[in-house]
Amino acid sequence: MNPRFILAGLLICQNLVCWDRVSLTFAGDIMAHDVNYLMLDYDHIYDDVREFLRADELSFANLEFPVDDTRPYSTYPLFNVNTPYVLAAIRGGFDAFSLANNHSNDQGRLGMLNTLKATRALSQAHGTLFNGLRPEGRDEWQVSITTIEGVRVGLLAVTNLLNSATASEMVHFSGWLERFQRVISPPKVERFLQEVQQAARQVDLLVVSLHDGHEYQKSPMEEQLAFYPRLRQAGARVVWVHHPHVLNPYQRVGHGIILYSMGNFISGQRHMLGPRDFTEYRAERGDGALVRVRFDRAADGLWRMREPEVQFITHYKEEGKGWVVRRLPQLLESLSPRDPWLAYYRHRYEEMQRRLQPLRARWIWEDYLEKLPQPQRFRRLW
Repeated sequence: MNPRFILAGLLICQNLVCWDRVSLTFAGDIMAHDVNYLMLDYDHIYDDVREFLRADELSFANLEFPVDDTRPYSTYPLFNVNTPYVLAAIRGGFDAFSLANNHSNDQGRLGMLNTLKATRALSQAHGTLFNGLRPEGRDEWQVSITTIEGVRVGLLAVTNLLNSATASEMVHFSGWLERFQRVISPPKVERFLQEVQQAARQVDLLVVSLHDGHEYQKSPMEEQLAFYPRLRQAGARVVWVHHPHVLNPYQRVGHGIILYSMGNFISGQRHMLGPRDFTEYRAERGDGALVRVRFDRAADGLWRMREPEVQFITHYKEEGKGWVVRRLPQLLESLSPRDPWLAYYRHRYEEMQRRLQPLRARWIWEDYLEKLPQPQRFRRLW
């Protein structure tokens, strides 16, 4: 077929009336260092971003800890929180959470069972999605699904990293790439792709959450750049990656996106720094972003993704409250010219803008080969 006809057809499709719209927002890691969970009111963490997070259909974050209410809060290297810490994140505007990461089994099998218990209760009370852990005795991966105005959105949370083998069968663990030797496992790659394909068949839009990569690495590995587009081709509309704890680029793949790392949403990794330490290696661990992507489906049944919207965020110690999340450049506008932290946050904002850049887009045919849904599933939105 003449490429000019293909291009003309795509341009026409972009102007079709939209029948379905879904906006999704993605954050990085919600950590629980002692300076975070010793706050008197966890809701203060979210005060400056709550309105932004509530202005979409779903907001996603990674919970980098077990949720075991029978044990006290604990910090690195063996994290644990209680339900109020997660409940504050829900009140703060988050709707969907990954539970699959290298700290999932920090509190052993009992901690994972209690995490399942606590998150099920939160899900029943608030309609929140949690994914990444599975009950004992189940081998298959399970996708969590919610329906928004008739559109089924799924979350499949997977980790490629675990700090120990304890109760590892209860975690969605891929093992597609050996962490240190960087050896790819073809059987595990195929199993991963098959699980994504199966999950994608159950929903209209699938988000694959993947805990992967190397901590504090500023760009994805070559193996990630090669493999993640295959997850898109298998049916993942969004491949949302976390674990580096610092910002990485993002990449458009067809009418979908790969987010290689949104940094830390909240942590205590910056709390020892002063206003002149803006180039210190720990400074970047307080940088983060909220990336919002909007998907439109027209009468032809195909989903199209608009350009992502980026809201840069940072960790800020607020007097009388503790470490909270603040939006940039709004924070810069609020600081006095004589504030010693002004230069610090100016430098961090410039660095964030340099770091979170789009990689070269890749286009795939899979987005234009989907089956046309039944006409009765479409609704005019205006």
